[in-house]
Amino acid sequence: MKIITNYAVRPKVIKVAKAQLKDSLRSYIPRPVIRSVELDEPMEHLTEMRQVVILFINVITDVYKGRLISLVDTAYKLVCEVISEMHGCVNKTSLFDKDLIFLCIFGLRGDKHELESQIGLRCASRLRQDLLEMMNVKSVTIAVTTGMTYCGVIGHVLRREYTVIGMSVNKAARLMVAYNNKVVCDRESFLHSRLEARHFILQEPRHLKGITNIGPVYEFQEQMKFTDSELTWSNYPLLGREIEIKIFQQMLTNMIEYSSGDITTKHLKPDYNTLVIKGEPRIGKTRLLDEIAQNIPTNIPYNYISLVSYNLIRMIFSKPLNFHIATSSKEREDRLVLELGQLREPEFLCTLNQPFNVRFAMSPRYKALSVDQKHKVLTKFLLKLIKRCFTELWVMIIDDAQYGDNESMSLFHTMTKRNMLFFVLSIGHKLSGEYEVHPAILERARIIELSYIDKWYHAALACQILHVYGIPPELEKLIQEKSFGNPGWIESYLISLTQSGSLLIVYKRKTIAEEMGYVLPPTVMLKRFVSEDIMKKNDNNEEDRSDKWKMYRTSYRNGPISLLTLQRSAIHEPEAIDDEEKIAICKFAKDFIPEEGNAEMTMDVMILKLFDSLTPLDQLLLKCASVLGEIINRDMLRYLMQDKSAREIGLAIQKLFEIRIFGCARGDFTTSGRPLVFYRNIKRISIEPEITCDCIGLIIRDELADLPRYASCGLIRFKMSMFRETTYRSLTENQKIELHSKALKYLQQHTRRCMACGELNFARLLGKTTVQKIKKRKATIELPETYQLEEVTYTLKEEANNGKPDIILIAILEFVEICLVDNNVPQARRLLNDAEVVLQQMSEVHKEESIFLSYITAKIRTLQGRCHLESGLLSEARKKLNEAINSLGYYFPQHKFSINVKSTIQLELLRWKLICPKTDTTDELTTNYIEQLATCLALMFEVFRGTRGMKKHARLAAIWSLNAALDSSRDFLTLCTSFTNMMITTHVYQKRSVTSYLEKQALYICATKGDFLEFQELEGIAELYAGIFFSRWLRGEITKAIRIGFIVTRMAQTMNSIFLKTLVLPRLAYLLMISRRHSEVVVLLRELVREITNRNINAISTMAEIKNKLRQIEKMIEVVKIAIPRY
Repeated sequence: MKIITNYAVRPKVIKVAKAQLKDSLRSYIPRPVIRSVELDEPMEHLTEMRQVVILFINVITDVYKGRLISLVDTAYKLVCEVISEMHGCVNKTSLFDKDLIFLCIFGLRGDKHELESQIGLRCASRLRQDLLEMMNVKSVTIAVTTGMTYCGVIGHVLRREYTVIGMSVNKAARLMVAYNNKVVCDRESFLHSRLEARHFILQEPRHLKGITNIGPVYEFQEQMKFTDSELTWSNYPLLGREIEIKIFQQMLTNMIEYSSGDITTKHLKPDYNTLVIKGEPRIGKTRLLDEIAQNIPTNIPYNYISLVSYNLIRMIFSKPLNFHIATSSKEREDRLVLELGQLREPEFLCTLNQPFNVRFAMSPRYKALSVDQKHKVLTKFLLKLIKRCFTELWVMIIDDAQYGDNESMSLFHTMTKRNMLFFVLSIGHKLSGEYEVHPAILERARIIELSYIDKWYHAALACQILHVYGIPPELEKLIQEKSFGNPGWIESYLISLTQSGSLLIVYKRKTIAEEMGYVLPPTVMLKRFVSEDIMKKNDNNEEDRSDKWKMYRTSYRNGPISLLTLQRSAIHEPEAIDDEEKIAICKFAKDFIPEEGNAEMTMDVMILKLFDSLTPLDQLLLKCASVLGEIINRDMLRYLMQDKSAREIGLAIQKLFEIRIFGCARGDFTTSGRPLVFYRNIKRISIEPEITCDCIGLIIRDELADLPRYASCGLIRFKMSMFRETTYRSLTENQKIELHSKALKYLQQHTRRCMACGELNFARLLGKTTVQKIKKRKATIELPETYQLEEVTYTLKEEANNGKPDIILIAILEFVEICLVDNNVPQARRLLNDAEVVLQQMSEVHKEESIFLSYITAKIRTLQGRCHLESGLLSEARKKLNEAINSLGYYFPQHKFSINVKSTIQLELLRWKLICPKTDTTDELTTNYIEQLATCLALMFEVFRGTRGMKKHARLAAIWSLNAALDSSRDFLTLCTSFTNMMITTHVYQKRSVTSYLEKQALYICATKGDFLEFQELEGIAELYAGIFFSRWLRGEITKAIRIGFIVTRMAQTMNSIFLKTLVLPRLAYLLMISRRHSEVVVLLRELVREITNRNINAISTMAEIKNKLRQIEKMIEVVKIAIPRY
């Protein structure tokens, strides 16, 4: 009975259903839920992580219960109307004693906008003004925050609610309580709003319950009142806009030539007299206009108009007619009449009333005119006024022209008819969307689309904003990664860092700053040239390069220069800074930690808008694909979408191909039905306009036969990595755990070698050592080992925080070993850094020391030492390997006496182990522990062997390593390496009593290995056999040495190892000559010549060395020919 009560439908719901009030209640349901219901999408698909803008509104009233209800109703309608108009959503309404609280959200599914933070702030300002105008409202406080939140349906199955949960919501609630009667916002909203810093006032920090590191808090003030247009004169040069400035200069030059020409050349009017500058918000349009104004010659008048209000026509004529704010209507009328002079039809002066805000008497004749006739009259008056006011060339600079009134824009064509006016307009975006340039402007306009500034200028721009000469390289990297080249974002970000105390200004000598690694931009980027005439400035330009080398002009200018150049530079270039002079630089505060999520979000928003427009099936497929990485195996994708048919998946993939989200990764299916990946094919970006699938040997299923070939693509890739990253970020933690677990299960079940390797299991995968059985298997995924482990590692990346950090550590370390085999040391280092982070998390959870943590720590340090060894950093490698030994609880002696004693003890122990070998009875963890010790000591042997004066260290490392390897006797590669090292040591120290036992035990271990060998194990056997070959050669056992030398040669041929061939073949030829087997000598020498000439010549560093080798071989052949005349 209790269960029935819990799931009983509420009576109100039944009543609403009977009354058929669904359409009436539709306005109370959030738009994402309505869309999901209409598309028959499961409610679970609404669950996602999404960046949204939160508005928490607190309205405090002074009324009692009688009027409170009507006030709440009015306020609710007002808030819903404004929020809905600006594409937001009212999510919650709460009423306390006298407080009314609203929770509003911008940026939900289907309502994503590039300027949603700005929309939220402007909406908050508008709501506060409208609510304060209501009676009995004492104060209105609105908090605006921006950040990632959980968006989805929560609650009981019969009482669900669509809401948002996250730190941004909590922060907005706390800010609303902490501040009073103002619009406040956090740093993220300030950065993403793309508004100028003058709109924001820094507030005093206040304690917010439950929230630390809140960052700076700002009061937002929307300044839309009319202010006098002021030109901002900058002391710094404009960066990265040389092309735009040159276009303006060329157009102005043409206008000057036309205006100053004689009557015979007046008919050659310029093609353009309007320059339109378009661009994203905060891209630098106003700063470019300021620079343009500074480039106008002093003898040419100009008018700088910043449109924050309307009536553009009046503002254009304000300077010639000497209009200003205090000018009365009567004074404006008198000046207009005076400027127009004698008129044929003065009764039509009233046509100027609206454009110039005057009050000429409305004549009956004018009232009788039609709309078109009135427009013609106004056009005639304006043309006459333009001719009388602009008798010489004027430059009209208009900022934010998108705010111009429609009446003025419709008359703009009339203004451009006069070639004595040169218009320079900047046009941005409106909140409603991208502003379309008015057709009247386009007729004689040249349009420039401002792009983002190059990374080369980011450091100099930061120095200009902070008024310093240098910045730390970490700050430059942060700006380059997060700003996407938007100068406005860079300015806001640096201001917020400075206000929060994260950036400090200090003074240091220039030489010290350079030694400390600070980024010091060239002086020409930080100090403006002496202003000069625009026409002369063009003539004195230095070399104009079209390539990128101009950014290095401070380096290549150091050649000999003429006296004339020196004189010019002394006049025009800024003074250089003395090396010993103290300069201002900025540095990070000690406790500064770069925050995620502050990056410019333009592309992210565009991707989310496209994602929201897709069907639920398309969205689900993209989410599953984002879990699998940049390259998606189709079979693996189908495994994650088991509840969907092959036909549905094929149609979804076809659509995603057609809208250019997916592309073909060129899988090879010729050897079997499984894809084989070649990185050279994947990384070749396809720019063909046609949509194709380039998979080889692709088998198309019957249910997809009628669809295009790309609908059956077997190996898919994301054409833009940012699309995958944005989609992946939208997944909740539970969704990530579920999908990653499925992907891991698939990899564990279907990961196999390629057909050429027998389709066997990998010898080691995720820490498991598998027993190889050669038999036929089911259809499995077939990929190269490097790609396979990369897939496994990527799939496990998210498991570290979800209860499986040990598995991700093992996967990362296995991938590191593969990278080192492929000589990809940088990738190995990056992975080892990730492994250290995961290990630190594990150590914090398990604070007590454990054998597993010690083993993993030692393995990470050993691999780091190996990376340093591969890079030739022997001292760093020795340091890391010592740390690895210490992590295992052992200590490598440093004093000679201790080394000699330890070596003697270990050598005696080795003799007993070689004479009386024992079987392995230890458990797996202990075996891994001892193997790690052996591997670390084997690497230490390589380090000591390459370091001068550490011969005894190398001897101890070799003996100790072999003892440890024999104790575990499981890792075949470590055994081979340890035996090889020991063979070398016995030759150096003439320990012949041990040599025979070493050879016997080594050959026995190799004989008992079995048929299946890894490539690395084959290399280890070949090196061991080469060591035995040299040992027998030195002992004079020629016949045995020749026998094993031929074996090494065949192994080298199989592995294509030039190193082993060049090492063994000359010695083997020498032994054959001693044995008088001259025919075999000639064959070997000819093979050696062929290998050096036709194969990997790059293995030998210089052509001189190659010629030297060939000369030696030719001499040996001549000796053989002399000894045997028939050859």
